[in-house]
Amino acid sequence: DRAKIVAFAFDDKARHPRWVVKFARTTWPEPEEDPHPWPLIRESETEALEILCRLAPRLATSATRRVGTVSIEGNDAAIEPAAPGTTLSAHLASHHMATLPSVAHRVVEWATEVGIATYDPEITAPDLDHWLGARRSVQAVEPIGTCVAHGDLSTLNIITDLSGFAIIDWETARPVGFPLLDVVTVCTDILVHRFGPLPKRERVDWVCSLWADELPQSAQCFTWLESAAASMGLSAEQASALVIAAWAYCLDEPDSGYRGSVHPEWMQHPKLGPMWSVESAASWQKANR
Repeated sequence: DRAKIVAFAFDDKARHPRWVVKFARTTWPEPEEDPHPWPLIRESETEALEILCRLAPRLATSATRRVGTVSIEGNDAAIEPAAPGTTLSAHLASHHMATLPSVAHRVVEWATEVGIATYDPEITAPDLDHWLGARRSVQAVEPIGTCVAHGDLSTLNIITDLSGFAIIDWETARPVGFPLLDVVTVCTDILVHRFGPLPKRERVDWVCSLWADELPQSAQCFTWLESAAASMGLSAEQASALVIAAWAYCLDEPDSGYRGSVHPEWMQHPKLGPMWSVESAASWQKANR
């Protein structure tokens, strides 16, 4: 894509790639808008993965990590092992899959466990106030700590053969991310790709309906969220604020697809808006019993 160039390396006569070669990022967005290219290895990516390996080595095995770097004709590249399978989004879009595969639930559990294992209540996300926006100006929110966050945990960044899975593309990782960011992203994306419409505009409306507790899939969404929030010791008020912050965060992320358009629609939705609470959803109340 426009943010990076990726190549696959195969052993002789092999049908599946063994290595992924990621070349240095090109500029994002267009050069005239931002003349500074992304670095090949971002410091935040390295730090986030180091924290994950130190605090949760079992969970870190599901994260792809570079095994080296190489320069090819003056172009720097990072080398990572290729994970077996294809994207979770491709599996979910299959017409042969009537229900959610078990791996989808395991990925949500993984995101939750990463939040628990790396949570630091003494450090607050430096830009959380910015993402909370109007909510923070109207209502005080209890202090919220930080945890390692992938930052773009969509189903496109999950490679699976439906038995195991690997989380790829850690370029947007945050060593001091805010809780529930990855949970909100992956829960929504799983349900969108399995049950939602394809056109971007319709997807945005569908996501708002999902979180407004208007769809059959809302129950699963709130079950995942309530479990993650309870496991992290977050109150309903904190969880509510973090869900909204997660959608605001997507506004600042390049190439976030439909997710970058959810926040403006959320703010205008009669059942959502800046002061939305998880406790307004019957599905949350049911999951919380």
